[in-house]
Amino acid sequence: MLRWGELAGGDPVPCAAVGFPWASVRPDRMRDTAHVYGQLPPLGQLRQGRLDFDVASASPAAREGGSPWAGMSGAGVIADSHLVGVITVDPARYTDRLVAVPISRLLADPGFRDRLAEHGIPTQVAPVGAGWFLRMPGGLTVSLAPAYRPVSRRFRPALSTLLRPEHGLVPFLGREPVLDQISSWCQGPPGTPVLLVTGGGGSGKTRLGREACMRMLVAGWDAGLADDQRRDGAATDRLARPTLLVVDDADLRTGLISALVEYLRWDDAGPPAGLLLLARAAGEWWDRLVRQEELADACAVLDLDRHPVPLASRAEHFRHASAAFAEVTQAHPADPPPEAELADPAYAEPLLIHIAALLRTVDLPPTPQPQGLGQDRVADDGITAAQPGPPVRQRLLRDLCERERTRWYDLGKQSHLSFNPDLPLADQVVALATLTAAADQACATSLLAALPNQAEVTRIGAEALAAWAHRLYAGPGKPPRSTGSWPRSARTRSGPTWPCRWSTCRPCWAISGGGRRRWPRARKPPRSTGSWPRPARTRSGPTWPVH
Repeated sequence: MLRWGELAGGDPVPCAAVGFPWASVRPDRMRDTAHVYGQLPPLGQLRQGRLDFDVASASPAAREGGSPWAGMSGAGVIADSHLVGVITVDPARYTDRLVAVPISRLLADPGFRDRLAEHGIPTQVAPVGAGWFLRMPGGLTVSLAPAYRPVSRRFRPALSTLLRPEHGLVPFLGREPVLDQISSWCQGPPGTPVLLVTGGGGSGKTRLGREACMRMLVAGWDAGLADDQRRDGAATDRLARPTLLVVDDADLRTGLISALVEYLRWDDAGPPAGLLLLARAAGEWWDRLVRQEELADACAVLDLDRHPVPLASRAEHFRHASAAFAEVTQAHPADPPPEAELADPAYAEPLLIHIAALLRTVDLPPTPQPQGLGQDRVADDGITAAQPGPPVRQRLLRDLCERERTRWYDLGKQSHLSFNPDLPLADQVVALATLTAAADQACATSLLAALPNQAEVTRIGAEALAAWAHRLYAGPGKPPRSTGSWPRSARTRSGPTWPCRWSTCRPCWAISGGGRRRWPRARKPPRSTGSWPRPARTRSGPTWPVH
């Protein structure tokens, strides 16, 4: 049951609303629903007694003679399974902000309270935004991280940042039936509390899990990504409301999954709860987990690879993605590729469509990899029928890497670093940073001793290179338990925090020495870090460590 809520504390609170804005008008002139999500900064508009709703999802394009948000007025704002406000205003000076009236102001109106009393509806208001974490046996804890967080508007974001699923810049399209399946599983009869969603890299499983969180939040559930590294708010020993816990990269977090399964068994009489697992495949790790936790009759598997983006929908996906990227980068939306190109199997994955839209929208000149990193590359202007060039997937990933590399060198110039364009040092430093997640400046500097060509490291300066890498990819604003010098790993087997594959990503290929690890024997990083991180041990065996 949805309850009244009032913001408590000063930290931004994730929220969502569903309405019928002008931008959702269909060709038959009927308006479809728009699911808008973002955050509420509690300290905004205190004098006016209103709430700022900072939109993180895709915002509609400008409209002559009216607001593109027209029709959202009256939509309820949901935060932490509570109704905290009602949208009323689209401020003219903001393109990605709405304004809501706090529910506390409505409850202060005698007439409103009388109407509620006539229908037997209580008027108690609960604090929202204080946070909580669940204590489990063995000293483990878990909290719910929000499904989405906005992209910084103040700082210029990296291209790869715009693609990350936690920002949800591109509207969620085309997989409503799959999302309906997950919603039905959550709210269905008990007996199957574990659902595994599988799909290859770029298939959209992480975004699907985050959208499921938003849908269940609107339905009155607690929902978010299971985070065993943070302890925000008050501790609790039992779930208070129906809860959806999403575990991304589940094959790397079997210890946490086992603990959550044991808790759900212990709290069998508690409120409904679902454990949504996301992984690339159901392999040996899954068989072991099902066997050890006796889940054979208590789990289900949903293969997202069986739900590719249909060819007829790919151009629409591209247009929505390009419009979203254009708004953030202040560029002009691009036209989709010809249908013949969109028919390539690579475009069956949402991420590849988004990469293509980003590359066509953002007019940023590429910086090719240094000599020696891409002898197998065929120049685009040299492609012929006899030499057709790389596959679409490889070409898109290569082009994204090259435009990201442009940003590396631009920041290097600002930091007065004179990179030799004929040497792969910048590629190697970025790959090392995204693979290791150094805890502080000293650790980051020492890790650079693992790179080949130490003469070039010495010439530029190890400390300057470490600071440069930190500025490039500083990671989240408040990494858990450590400020961190380099970003936390994206918890994917591909390594870097932006989408790539080891065989096609030139920085990763470069740091491996072109397929051979060439770690210097004379100068090793400190024993506490090692050349490669040691695998973390879980109940189901060793897994790659999560930073």
